[in-house]
Amino acid sequence: MQYQELSDLVKKAQGKRTAKKYAEEAGVDSSTLYRTLKGIHRPGIDVLQKLANHADPNSGVTIEMLVAARGKNGNVTGKVAAMTAMTMLTTIATGLPGLLIPGTIKLFDILERENENSKNEQSEKEETSKHEVSNSISTERIHALQKKNQQFSAIASGVVYSQLAQKGIRFRPGNKESLDYRLNEEDSVIFVEEEGIEEWVFSIVCMSDEDKEFNGFIKKTAPNTFIRFFFLPENKKRKISIVVNDEELYKVFAGFKGSNCYRGNVSVILVDEKQVRVVKEEYIAYYDTENPESNLTVV
Repeated sequence: MQYQELSDLVKKAQGKRTAKKYAEEAGVDSSTLYRTLKGIHRPGIDVLQKLANHADPNSGVTIEMLVAARGKNGNVTGKVAAMTAMTMLTTIATGLPGLLIPGTIKLFDILERENENSKNEQSEKEETSKHEVSNSISTERIHALQKKNQQFSAIASGVVYSQLAQKGIRFRPGNKESLDYRLNEEDSVIFVEEEGIEEWVFSIVCMSDEDKEFNGFIKKTAPNTFIRFFFLPENKKRKISIVVNDEELYKVFAGFKGSNCYRGNVSVILVDEKQVRVVKEEYIAYYDTENPESNLTVV
């Protein structure tokens, strides 16, 4: 089986449904799903997004996990080099000691064109050449996005931590390994010495000019960032904050308020990286709906 890891994840996402039912609900071709489950096919990003959006809620399978598995399997040739480079975006997570870990760059709305059945040797060469050029462009964008992500992470970390200190909120950086639940690479946690909240999880989501070129795919996948916290165990002493640098992205997350059933303290924080300040914060979910404003706030 060539794509074992990807196959295992898709089977997990399928849950107790039949492959036909899963394909229908996800809106993908049943033959594509069958071949993926057998480990003989590696579907495109658009198909993986649909499979992730309709994964069994108890599976915990996310689009990031599927794309990471997709990138690990198979040989990297000129034919798939461009998409392999883009897959690297999902594993970019760097940071400074004691600061917030930046958010993983999300997947972008790219139309994948892989011609698996070249009619002749000449068409194969043309296909390879096309993807080699695309790969060169993608690599440049990866470096630009990584630099942007690092810059905003450093700014956001300093601004948020400074704001907490100014409000007299005592805290210390937390070790994710000591938690009784699992966080993604882009998440960080601090332990707060306050009565209301003990754990404060941060997830940074950064928009850049490059994102807009990719049709704002980070905004399109915003629900995935929020929904994945649904799998954490309930804890009224925990708060989760999604930190963003874009007004439109802030509105996307704020739009979840009143339209979700999550029981937990979740807020979205907007940081102005040019003015180096926290602009605003809004809760989009609460643990205690009767007294929602009792939780700690940054502003």
